[in-house]
Amino acid sequence: MKINHIIIYSIFISNVVMSQDDITPPAMTYISVDPTEIDVQNENDTLFINFGASDDLSGVSNAQLGFSSPSGNQSEYASFDFNGAMADTLTSFIIMEEYAESGDWYLHSVSINDEVNNNQYYSHSELDSLEIFISFTVYSRTDSIPPEMVYISLDQTEVDVTESEAAINVAFGASDNMSGVSNAQLGFSSPSGSHSEYISFDFNGASMDTLVNEMTIDQYSESGDWYLHSVSINDEVNNNQYYDQSDLNSIGIEVIINVNNGSELDPCELGVVYVSEGFNSGVDEDYIEIYNSGGNDCTLEGFQLDNSEDLEDFTFGDIVIPAQGYWIGYENVDSSFSSSLSSEGDSIVFADPANNTFIIILEPMAEIDGIEISQSFDAEGVGCYTEPSPGYINNDCIILENDQYINLPDKVSLHQNYPNPFNPNTIISYDLPKSGIVNINIIDISGKIVKTLINGHQDAGSRSIHWNSITDKGEKVTSGLYFYTIKVEGRSYTRKMILLK
Repeated sequence: MKINHIIIYSIFISNVVMSQDDITPPAMTYISVDPTEIDVQNENDTLFINFGASDDLSGVSNAQLGFSSPSGNQSEYASFDFNGAMADTLTSFIIMEEYAESGDWYLHSVSINDEVNNNQYYSHSELDSLEIFISFTVYSRTDSIPPEMVYISLDQTEVDVTESEAAINVAFGASDNMSGVSNAQLGFSSPSGSHSEYISFDFNGASMDTLVNEMTIDQYSESGDWYLHSVSINDEVNNNQYYDQSDLNSIGIEVIINVNNGSELDPCELGVVYVSEGFNSGVDEDYIEIYNSGGNDCTLEGFQLDNSEDLEDFTFGDIVIPAQGYWIGYENVDSSFSSSLSSEGDSIVFADPANNTFIIILEPMAEIDGIEISQSFDAEGVGCYTEPSPGYINNDCIILENDQYINLPDKVSLHQNYPNPFNPNTIISYDLPKSGIVNINIIDISGKIVKTLINGHQDAGSRSIHWNSITDKGEKVTSGLYFYTIKVEGRSYTRKMILLK
């Protein structure tokens, strides 16, 4: 049985000692939709949503409710601005369009924030477990057919980026039979497949059109044949037509751009070269080690290294790292980095000449039996403690006992990502008071998991992980609001972040 009007009552327990720190997220108290049936076969119509929320200290800031179509291919969102009210019920609305999917739409997510950014997020499964079943029925002329690609061409297929970046004009055509084409995105891959460039087109509901947009190939981009690896087209009701590399090959579409960067060696890739160790004790012997885990020699020329995002400290000259080789930079040594790494923890920012950025967070130094241990970071920015081994392959990660940690966290904490807003890289930091199974996901505004960062056992401590805006499918996400959540011991903690492009 579907319930279209739900009231959730809050029970307050007296004699609770309150602190001035607001760490409790707000709560949902009421939700209803009106009407529960809506006919848009001839014209658009309006759905009204009533939503109540409360907060114990700072007050409710805002909320967003997401509704999904029967197939899950379409979503609509209603937003509420509570302006710090301790408790209130507000009304918002959604315009349902004539091509909206017919059938029973359902509430799939609720996100509520208080004034100090504590977030309460309810996924579809969590709403089900609370027996909150909110739905409405849509009658419409359903558009279920995705748009089609009709044309693609480039004004040049050979570019030289030896001295500067190069711009290519890309013409792309698409058509749709009902609601019209909304947008499209084309992806190009470097010869090795390690780098991608994307170009977007906004059709604004055209039934058929050809648009021209400019794609930039950055200086120092990988030499060789770049190729069209994906085409994604959406119509106005989010029907999607996706062509991967095999699809493009099967219909005879081959688009290649030959890039010349004037170098016999390709620049190193941030996903291959990474900071493998860093002493952060604040002494002259501090060092940063950069390891090339790839199978080919590469150059660091034009790369930048710093412990801030200003990237003013150190720029690499003509430095080549052989395959499976190392570069070691000692603090306060000529031709090396000069920033002092703090014993309380620090950040290391590493950027390639195309301004792709890799950020790691150094935690405070730890010690085992009087021996200081350093940190090793993989290509995803995930770190662990290890014995120092400058210029050699890293030793296995060391599992620290609780009493060997410095400042072992006393509770689970999910910190605000840094930087935020970000483009395209960010760091998510979190604290684990004890070892256990950890799950960290990136969730889009529709409630869909786009990237699983962690799903497995982790030891206690303060940790961080890097996200480069790439989904589990290897695709770049679009700009906008995202949520990241950590689940530990059956409890979930969520924060929001914003990707800018």
